[in-house]
Amino acid sequence: MALIRSLAGGTMTSLLLANVLHPSIEADGGPFGITDLEIGSHRIAWSWTVFVVVAIVLWLIDKAIEQIS
Repeated sequence: MALIRSLAGGTMTSLLLANVLHPSIEADGGPFGITDLEIGSHRIAWSWTVFVVVAIVLWLIDKAIEQIS
């Protein structure tokens, strides 16, 4: 369950941050590695860097809370 929660949090954070910052980032994606993805007829911005970092941090927090309780 901790893995699913951390992946969901990483997904939402990556989508939000990448789509908010995308217009102001240079062509190479900046420090977040923002890339354009096409899903069907929609274009969205995505950042694997943000996704991985946030998912790992959320998973570690979840595991720490689980050990305390």
